[in-house]
Amino acid sequence: IAPTCLIRGLGTSLEIAIVEAKGGTGDYNTNLDSKADAALKTFEQGGYDLGFLHVKAVDDAGHDKSIDLKIEFLEKIDSMMERLAYGLCDLGNTQGVKYALCVTGDHSTPVEYGDHSCEPVPFAMCSVDRMVECLKGDPTQFRTGGYLCDQVEIFDEISTVQGALGRFQGSEVMSIIKRFSRLLANQQSQ
Repeated sequence: IAPTCLIRGLGTSLEIAIVEAKGGTGDYNTNLDSKADAALKTFEQGGYDLGFLHVKAVDDAGHDKSIDLKIEFLEKIDSMMERLAYGLCDLGNTQGVKYALCVTGDHSTPVEYGDHSCEPVPFAMCSVDRMVECLKGDPTQFRTGGYLCDQVEIFDEISTVQGALGRFQGSEVMSIIKRFSRLLANQQSQ
């Protein structure tokens, strides 16, 4: 789900299916609920074990040096992630599958500079069943169990470097996601 030309073009060149989301744009007018719903519908139809949902507006807010818009879209993304977590949790329970969500960026765009910067980007990943339990009021779900847990509670460029994964190159992202997916699959089969 990537309405911007660059991301769509990369997906197409890699023969990745491009999923349409009504009202999903690459700007401030994007409909994040529609993007979440399109992702859920795609996974419900089957045939996919990985999805990519791109949100451009946070980057645009950084370029426009608008802290208010950046905060607004980060809050909208929080709501979208909650919608995805609940939907994927329900879908996983129906299908007998454990889904995970990964949140990251391709670069930082601080409002102070209005341009891309060289800070490490935040990276977080969790199983949706654990995320839903936390959203329901049980924050211990991120601290216990057989998952890779740490004490990081803030999703920003500085805090996440202190996480269990530490710093790593962007070229390692897919292998980290695949290892986490295997961990979830192994726990599901036990």
